Amino acid sequence: MRDIVTATLLSVLSTFLTATSLRAADATLAVLAIATIGVVTVLLASWSSDEETTGLALAGPVPLVVLVLARRHPATLALPLLTGQVVGGVLGGLAALALDDQLGGSLVWTDPGRVAAIVVGLVVGVVAAWLVLAVDGGEHPAWLAAPPALGGAALGVGAAGAVNPAVAVGLGVAGLLGWVPALVLAAAVGLGAVVGTYAVGLVSRG
Repeated sequence: MRDIVTATLLSVLSTFLTATSLRAADATLAVLAIATIGVVTVLLASWSSDEETTGLALAGPVPLVVLVLARRHPATLALPLLTGQVVGGVLGGLAALALDDQLGGSLVWTDPGRVAAIVVGLVVGVVAAWLVLAVDGGEHPAWLAAPPALGGAALGVGAAGAVNPAVAVGLGVAGLLGWVPALVLAAAVGLGAVVGTYAVGLVSRG
């Protein structure tokens, strides 16, 4: 139960802070802030690690899926944790929406097209899977700043946070990203993460 609450709260926090970052004065600063939020979320999640499970899975849907597929986290906890992360994204989006007037203006960007969202999402998902497994193996969590930076560079600042599927849902709720590109990008990233996990496994066994 503690892990579910932790995953939900981290999702609320990362979604709300991501929505806030999209109101920065500069797109580059916004992407850097979003990437930093992702790394800090991973660091906070890692505090929940124990001898049997890794807390990295609590940081978001992508680390969760990757670590479950890699048998580094119990599959029985996957659905409750994923539900908590998505609910957290919705709550974070609602909080950003409720404080819209107080937060001020946001950057202006164009939502990515479906084809671009699918292609970039798949690539980002594969990269994210590789990095999650690397961090789980002892590499520095700062490497996980790469997926949002890659998404933001390829698709625009609005997509930087949406490489986390739970945050993508929250940004849709907050009206900061269209529902179609948000869900398409989230699905593509998730699928890419699955492919990336199996690819890393094949390479490792080879």
